[in-house]
Amino acid sequence: MARLLTLFASLTALPLLTLAALALAGVAAVRHPEPIPVALATSFLLALPVLGISTLVPSRRVGLLLGANLWPVLLLMGMPLYFPGERSDAIDTGLALLGVPIGDPLPADRRRALAETIDGLLVEPRAQLPSPKAAPLVEAPPPPSRLSGEGDQVALPYEGRGHSLLIPVTLEGADGVIIETEMLFDTGATYTTLDHSTLRRLGYHLPSSAPSITFQTANGESTSKLAVLDRLWLGGFEVEGVTIAACDSCTSGGEHAGLLGLNVSSRFLITLDTARREVILEPRTELRHHLDVRPWLDLHGKGATWPDGRTEVTITAHNQAERGLSQAAVEVRCDRERFELTLGPFAPGESLETQASIPAPADCDPFTIDLTSGTW
Repeated sequence: MARLLTLFASLTALPLLTLAALALAGVAAVRHPEPIPVALATSFLLALPVLGISTLVPSRRVGLLLGANLWPVLLLMGMPLYFPGERSDAIDTGLALLGVPIGDPLPADRRRALAETIDGLLVEPRAQLPSPKAAPLVEAPPPPSRLSGEGDQVALPYEGRGHSLLIPVTLEGADGVIIETEMLFDTGATYTTLDHSTLRRLGYHLPSSAPSITFQTANGESTSKLAVLDRLWLGGFEVEGVTIAACDSCTSGGEHAGLLGLNVSSRFLITLDTARREVILEPRTELRHHLDVRPWLDLHGKGATWPDGRTEVTITAHNQAERGLSQAAVEVRCDRERFELTLGPFAPGESLETQASIPAPADCDPFTIDLTSGTW
């Protein structure tokens, strides 16, 4: 009887140790792509506990067999406590790594099904699940153009000749300085501009480290430093967190303080009443500040593609503004698919990092990233 038990324990130890080794190698490979450290860590995490358990039993052989059967089971059952939701992926990745030197014996779908079956047979301890995998970006329907109810609009008188529309604007600077001025309504300008004199009156002194943009003006190409204006008013409507480009050549010789660009006008539904010489503004129900946020959010991305076909993408974002961000949505563009990751909130000057797993068969080598929305 003792010999039968010894034989049975010997036969069960090998597959259990192999399965535990594959799971450990899989979960380590996601975090450390170098094969030698992964192999060493896997060997130590398997061998040392087995040797430790064997010392608890008088018979060394019985102790080794007991440890070789008991420790892999405990390790696999306890893995979700340290790596929640990753056991199935770890086994799948381990099986894929096993196929690297000997050739892949299983297709990806069968390998995945086997990993999920093994994971389902193991007890799942209560644990907090990690962030969900990146989901394909689905285009949302456009937001309603108008606010519900009557009277949610303002009519601003405009002046000017030809295609020039000068409208009254109230500006508020960093120290609460209020300036009432006129600005040129320009549907071709992406960013709102102010001359240096007006910015200084508002309390803004642009450092050399401030972000800059290059754009085309009537006098040619211009590179301008940026600032974030606390707020401005169009009639009774307040617009917060407006990115301003410093541009003296945009004032048409001092006829106005600057240009009112799309980063302001896109927040409204705009109607031009030429008979009354009025610009009618209605706020949009969904405010997106991505034009204002984009120059201030420094984005970097890196990724690694694993043998099982998935891509681990890490996005790092740094808020260069002196104003906090509540959230930022970053789009990851692969060959034919797009995924969205959300970061935030950001304090001024803060950097945040997020990581997501993009499942196969999305081809994300290479990939690009871009800001799709952001809110102060």
